[in-house]
Amino acid sequence: MHKLVGIAMSAIVAVASVVAFSARPEPAFPPTQIKSDKLLVSGIDVNASGAAAAGDIGTVLVSTDQGRTWHPAKTSPGGESVESVESALTRLHFVDASHGFSVGQDQSILKTEDGGKSWTRVHVASDRAEPLFDLYASAGGQLFAVGAFGAFLESGDAGRTWNAREIGVEDAHLYGIAGRGDKLLIAGEQGLVARSVDGGRHWTTVPKFYGGSFFGALALSQGKWLVYGMRGRVYISDADMLSWQEIPTHLNAALYGGTQLRDGRVVLVGQGGAIALSDPGVQSFATLHAGARGSYSDVREMHDGSLLLAGETGIAVDKAILNAKQP
Repeated sequence: MHKLVGIAMSAIVAVASVVAFSARPEPAFPPTQIKSDKLLVSGIDVNASGAAAAGDIGTVLVSTDQGRTWHPAKTSPGGESVESVESALTRLHFVDASHGFSVGQDQSILKTEDGGKSWTRVHVASDRAEPLFDLYASAGGQLFAVGAFGAFLESGDAGRTWNAREIGVEDAHLYGIAGRGDKLLIAGEQGLVARSVDGGRHWTTVPKFYGGSFFGALALSQGKWLVYGMRGRVYISDADMLSWQEIPTHLNAALYGGTQLRDGRVVLVGQGGAIALSDPGVQSFATLHAGARGSYSDVREMHDGSLLLAGETGIAVDKAILNAKQP
């Protein structure tokens, strides 16, 4: 009897060994999904074919159905010495229907030539951890990117190569850049505002009119300029960018992103989910939300009139907020 048990056990072990070491197909795992409502998203923009959003770990998401669904875009290092595109991205801007750029940590700059479906890194400085915060493309083809500790990069060949240059603000973080024609405006920390009237060749700082940091700048369709930042502070200037007037927002939350709508109104978003909406003449702001939820970092108007919001809790689409009563 004991002999039969031993033979049976030996057979079981032998069969188990054959199964364990025999070739068999890899187990089927579901594809990794990046959920748009779970990812930290810092920059968004809209083009003719849809929208794209950039955020944590070098992720770019794209949507072609007015922001209802999102899927990852293809990203590539763009160089044999670079293994992956993992630097957090801070801003994304389309130049036209096909071309766009995103910037981020390690002075990373990604470029798309197919409307956002695929992105290639065209610049990176891995030895410098400082991020880039914003970029601007002029009508003449010049590209500019700004970032921490006075970082200022420019490209004159459609973004294929980038060169760093000092513009006299090396100790300040530069958070936003905007432009119109040959005029450019940079907004930065501790109330820094710098302007150029010759296409970015020369820069001068504007006499300080506020001591807190500005996190963004807009070139408005009315020929005016707008900067926004800490404690809900918003200032507007005429074409000269020299004299600035505060527009109260009745917010005490930092404002991180903004856009001008097709009807002339301006939407600003920020800390704790704060949202402020101006009148068409941008003379006053109404508070649509004062805070107490995840912060928003950027905002755009979709083609169907809905509002696309990006921030700590990913991407959200609001179809009703733009119908709020104007201030």
